[in-house]
Amino acid sequence: MDIKDFYREVDGIYANEDWEAAEELFNTAMEQTVGDPEMHAVVQNEMGVCFMKRGMHLEAIDALSSAAAYFASAHGPKSNEVVSIKTNLARVYSAMAEHQKAREILTELCEVLGEDPSPLLYDACVGIGHESRLMSDFETAITYLERAKEVARAYGQGEPLIACLFDLGAVQFERGYRGEAVNALSEALDLCRQQGILDTEFGQGVQAFYDEMSKSACCGCSSSLAQDPITIENE
Repeated sequence: MDIKDFYREVDGIYANEDWEAAEELFNTAMEQTVGDPEMHAVVQNEMGVCFMKRGMHLEAIDALSSAAAYFASAHGPKSNEVVSIKTNLARVYSAMAEHQKAREILTELCEVLGEDPSPLLYDACVGIGHESRLMSDFETAITYLERAKEVARAYGQGEPLIACLFDLGAVQFERGYRGEAVNALSEALDLCRQQGILDTEFGQGVQAFYDEMSKSACCGCSSSLAQDPITIENE
């Protein structure tokens, strides 16, 4: 099976949400790759992603876990394939409201990735922040979002840094650290201006949250936005 042809078909299936075609493609691909463990694991991973998109959580866990086990054995636990697959596994557990399990997976990834700044480490730290907030463990959420902020600074990524500051401000405000929250959102706004994206939907979301947060911080009342923080995800 040619990997380019396989991914071309997968892209078409996702674009059209043609799940019957997906089932046929993956069943055929699994049969055709039995003698090719690397390609077999590629198919399992993509099948897991497909299950994840369809909300078939248990099936997604089975497929993604099998693919992760192969790539960890063949390429090592730090390989991009393993980190990507385990990040998706954490997303599946989060969708099942198993936030502790999701956080455990992401924490293991942070330990494996070490201290070298990278987009993969950033994603893992932000993920821990999100899962911790959903568990009402705000101090851990703040700790890991602060770490994600420094990682984003180190590898020079503007929009992920802004998104992280946004999320950090939301959690700080929810925890009651209003001054710190306003400072985080103020920095996010400054970066939006510097990068010329303040007038975009992304920038306007930051501006609206900053305005609401500043108003609430001044009058001492609670903010509906702060109670349910909006996450601007890095695409």
